[in-house]
Amino acid sequence: ELGVEQGTVVRLMNLLDDARVPDADVETAFKGDPSLSYKLLRIANSAAFGGREVASIGQALRMVGRNLSLAAVVNQL
Repeated sequence: ELGVEQGTVVRLMNLLDDARVPDADVETAFKGDPSLSYKLLRIANSAAFGGREVASIGQALRMVGRNLSLAAVVNQL
């Protein structure tokens, strides 16, 4: 399993928690960390979300939403 840098986790937490931050900025931050990107895509592709084939971080963020994305990031601490 890939490691997650704590600085990246904190940065993503701040971005996800601020509704003024555009989704594109959150997407770029996720793309900077392969491990977190993978985890987000796994959540979006899970049976809980219909098991669709979600391949992009942007689509996964829209499907999962910021709150669940934040929970996934916090889980990395």
